[in-house]
Amino acid sequence: MKGDFGAVSFGRQNTAGVQISDMSDIATFTGDQKAFINSGNEQVNNTFLYAYNMDALKLKASYIAGEAKDTDGYGISGIYSLPFGLDIGLGYSGNDNGVGAGSADQIIAGLGYTFDAFYLGATYTSGDIDDKTKEEFDGVEVSAQYKFTKEFRVIAAYQNRQTELSNVKTDESDFFELTGRYDFNKNFRSYVAYMLNNLDDDKVGYKVEDTIRLGLRYDF
Repeated sequence: MKGDFGAVSFGRQNTAGVQISDMSDIATFTGDQKAFINSGNEQVNNTFLYAYNMDALKLKASYIAGEAKDTDGYGISGIYSLPFGLDIGLGYSGNDNGVGAGSADQIIAGLGYTFDAFYLGATYTSGDIDDKTKEEFDGVEVSAQYKFTKEFRVIAAYQNRQTELSNVKTDESDFFELTGRYDFNKNFRSYVAYMLNNLDDDKVGYKVEDTIRLGLRYDF
C-alpha cells in the first residue's frame, strides 16, 4: 500500500535497519553485521514495514510479529543525504528472544560517499545478543567501489565482527575481500571474489582458509 503518507508492506522482507547495513554491504561476503539479532536482519517473516521518503531523508520503521511467543521485534532507521554526495545513516532495533529468555538490541550507524564512479561506505554496529546472559557484540565494515565502465566494477572490503561473553571476546569474522563484477544488464551479472581470512586457527578451533568464489546472479 502506497500513498502520500509513504508505503506500508507486510510479509517476508527486510527490516528497517537493513538500509543502513546496505551502505557497506556491496560485495560478495559482506553484510553479516546485520545478522547479530533478528530484528536487524534481512528477509524476516511476518514483518510490517513502513517507508517514507522526503527529499533528502529516507525513513523506515518495522515490526516483526514473531511466530513463537515473546519473539516480537521492532526497528527504526533513517538516512540523510547531503548535496555533496555524503549519506549519513542511523538505526536502532530490538527484539525478545523467547519465553524466559532475555532481549536483544542493536544500534547501527553508517556513512556513504559517492564521487563520480567512486563509492565508499562504512558501517558500525553494537548491542546485546542477550541482556540476560550479558552477551554483547560489535562489528565494523568498510567497502570501496570503483566503476571502470557501465558494466565493470571492482570492490574492496574489510569486515570484523566480535562477540563478548563473560569478558571473553571472540572474533566471528575478520577478513579482506576483493571482487570483480561484470553486469550484463540490470538483472544479470557475473563476479569473481577472493576473501583473505584473518581468523586464528587456534582461537576458532578449526582450520581457517581463504575463499575464492565465482558466480552468476540473476535478480528477478
